[in-house]
Amino acid sequence: MADAPALSNMTSERHWTDWVNVVAGIWLFASPWALAFGTGTAAAWNAWILGIVIAAVALVGFSDERTEWANVVVAICLFISPWFLRFYDTAQGMAWNCWIVSVVVFFVALAGATQATGTYAHGHGEL
Repeated sequence: MADAPALSNMTSERHWTDWVNVVAGIWLFASPWALAFGTGTAAAWNAWILGIVIAAVALVGFSDERTEWANVVVAICLFISPWFLRFYDTAQGMAWNCWIVSVVVFFVALAGATQATGTYAHGHGEL
């Protein structure tokens, strides 16, 4: 029982990644308005959909650490989306926004996933 607070503390330290990705998802969702891009464009729809997905996955991550890997995959999709949806040359500001947010989400989710894996392995080894 003495190890329980240490495990709880490690788990709470891991949640910084979830908070960062919730904020990144909210920013991505709001960015078509904040960056003054058209709301009927593929870039805007891409930001809205993937912003909701990133934030939702991060929120689920508070109770299920395996979701970090899902945001790694979503970040990769976000990174390639300007080319896939062909707005990299027509909405360059939005494309750069996608690339920057995707890099942040990718590395933060990767940090959370590897930290969660270490916590999970460490915690089970002590019990």
